[in-house]
Amino acid sequence: MMKTLNPIKQKFSGIILAVCVSFLPGCEPDNAPPTAKLNVNPLYGEVPVDVRMKVTGQDPDGVEDIKQYILYIGNESVKSSTPIDITRNFTNEGKIDIYGEVIDSKNQSNKTPASQLDLTLTEGIEQSAVLSNAETFLTIPDLLNFWLVGAKACEFTNATTTQLYNPLQKNWAESLINKLQIPYHIFPDVISPGIQLGKYDGIDVMTVAAHDTASAVAAVPTEIKNFTYISSGTWSLVGQEIAIPLINESALKANITNEGGVFGTFLFLKNVMGLWLIQECQRIWRKEGENYTSSDLVKLAKQEPPLRSLIIPDDPQFLHQGNFPQMIANFCQITSQPMPTTPGAIVRCVLDSLALDYKNVLEKLVGISNRPVELIHIVGGGSQNDLLNQLTANATGLSVFAGPAEATVLGNAIVQLITLGEIKNLSEARQIVAKMRGIKRYEPKDSALWDEAYQRFLTLQKQF
Repeated sequence: MMKTLNPIKQKFSGIILAVCVSFLPGCEPDNAPPTAKLNVNPLYGEVPVDVRMKVTGQDPDGVEDIKQYILYIGNESVKSSTPIDITRNFTNEGKIDIYGEVIDSKNQSNKTPASQLDLTLTEGIEQSAVLSNAETFLTIPDLLNFWLVGAKACEFTNATTTQLYNPLQKNWAESLINKLQIPYHIFPDVISPGIQLGKYDGIDVMTVAAHDTASAVAAVPTEIKNFTYISSGTWSLVGQEIAIPLINESALKANITNEGGVFGTFLFLKNVMGLWLIQECQRIWRKEGENYTSSDLVKLAKQEPPLRSLIIPDDPQFLHQGNFPQMIANFCQITSQPMPTTPGAIVRCVLDSLALDYKNVLEKLVGISNRPVELIHIVGGGSQNDLLNQLTANATGLSVFAGPAEATVLGNAIVQLITLGEIKNLSEARQIVAKMRGIKRYEPKDSALWDEAYQRFLTLQKQF
């Protein structure tokens, strides 16, 4: 005969029964699927090339029961009961889709998005009719000048981005060019920004900083020397303006470049993933019928708690197109962080992570240049993201000045006006820009919270 339960016991009896029953034989807890991760490095290059491919995985429940790891290389598959880490030499050109997959003991599986390996064939001079017939090498901006006034010369800032220019010798890297079997005689003189080349229909034609980053940095509204700039857009370029290029093993290891700047300067900078991460999320959300604007997403992100989940923005998986909302969620799941599932949470995760990435790059720049930083100038389209600007100030502990958004256009105009004598020099030009409307200042907040988050970020970085 069943006893009558008192009201309290009666209220919770169903819950207690459910808990007990769930552990009876044959009623084990639901098994969540594992998560696969794929790393391919490099993703593109010239054959022959060695490519390292890694497949790892993690069970979100913390149970290490992955029984199989699979690496798909085109139509081929490599299977293992342990994480896969192989290096293969590719000798044929072409594009190859590479996937990773993990399968757990309950036969639940997870497959990564495709990473496309893009391999090209290097032609020697004896194979290239184009090079054999070439008379002059010109980059696209230089070609436009040639069409306008017939000048055959390469502008300095753009020449430094070809990887064929020696910034220490201030000339083309002849030994490297010869090693690549490119005829050295086709390379014309390298000339500085601000050189008048001639006239087209009575209009002066002159060189400007043809590389857009160099033009953007020219328009940084600074009045001090010890500043860092972030040219913020689809990609972020974090750097310092220096007089002499810094070329050493430390810079090479940190993947920091020395690109040409205006009026005798160099841009000691590193490329960082930027708002591309959010742009790719927007692309996926549009396909799903949600047309979020950038301002919509910033508003949603502001409503989310800070620093809840972090990613490594420069992880190779985020370099190419993919389902970034899912990939970001998977990253957080694999690293035992709360999974961001809403647009606001995903964007907050991205912006928090970018700000911490900026801090990380800034530390590397200062460590190599031994040059202190007093403040940060953010220019370009990304300077209009006020949340990212504030988070950058929080992460770095430095004052941030945001704007102008159209820094590249202004920098182009500055070089022309200085060349024509309308503005005295770069310092005067920057003072003019600093007085323009729209420059905003952000001061750091919550330093203790961000210092703790930065340690988490560094720990994640070591894992990837």
